[in-house]
Amino acid sequence: MKETKYINLSPKECIELYKAEVKRNKISSIVTLVVMFCVTFGLVMTTKQYWLNIIGMLFAFAVYLTYKGRGVKAFDDLKNIYFVDCDPEKWLKVLDFLLEENPDERYHNTFCMYRADAYFGLGEYENMRSNLSSMRDETRDAAFEMSRIALWENYFFKVGDEKGMNFCLKEFMRIRNEMKIPKQMQSAIHEMEDIRNLHRSILKSDWEETIRIAERRMATSIPAMQTTYRFYIARAYRALGRLDRAKGFFEIVAETRGTLYIKKVAKEELAKMEVSS
Repeated sequence: MKETKYINLSPKECIELYKAEVKRNKISSIVTLVVMFCVTFGLVMTTKQYWLNIIGMLFAFAVYLTYKGRGVKAFDDLKNIYFVDCDPEKWLKVLDFLLEENPDERYHNTFCMYRADAYFGLGEYENMRSNLSSMRDETRDAAFEMSRIALWENYFFKVGDEKGMNFCLKEFMRIRNEMKIPKQMQSAIHEMEDIRNLHRSILKSDWEETIRIAERRMATSIPAMQTTYRFYIARAYRALGRLDRAKGFFEIVAETRGTLYIKKVAKEELAKMEVSS
């Protein structure tokens, strides 16, 4: 399984590496812009071809887009502490450092969402609910709203609240009908729909359907979610009485690196199976 460059670093070291990368990106962009300005200015002064200013502005815009894109990628790499390294505990500490250094109220909802997701991975569902509840109803961003509803769906499923899950379904449909959904979100929407159907198959004890959905999603998901799907498959096989298959999947989950809560549960299930065998 692949891992991130943050895998063996402490939360503080992760932040320092991330900040160094952001700083390098900023410096390289500024240097590129300065060189581009000097070259463009020199050409315009010597050739009197003032249309070159337009080329210079377009180039500057391209540099700006590259700078923003690298910034997004750097943060995506940092988020993979959770999603790839399967370490929500470290991710929470990294978020605490980020929030301490940048307590900008504009990012309140974003940090609440990331923290809620991390608490989900740790199995701390009341902390998850607390962060989701503290989010403000101020965004009209479809991607953000979809992500928030998906997290509420996960919470209601874990606490066995079918009424809450039905509310999430209504909100999901409302957002799809009322808000403009970016094309790049379509695959994420399909995954949300699959997860919702997966949750309902588990509540209905439709274990064959659980296995079918989880196996399909596992092939296209990030490592943290793959581990979650394996856990659901293991539970389904155990319920079906196919204990050898269940044991195999529980063992994979138990041996997964990181701090996912389901690792602990998988180990407990294996211990129970060992005693009963």
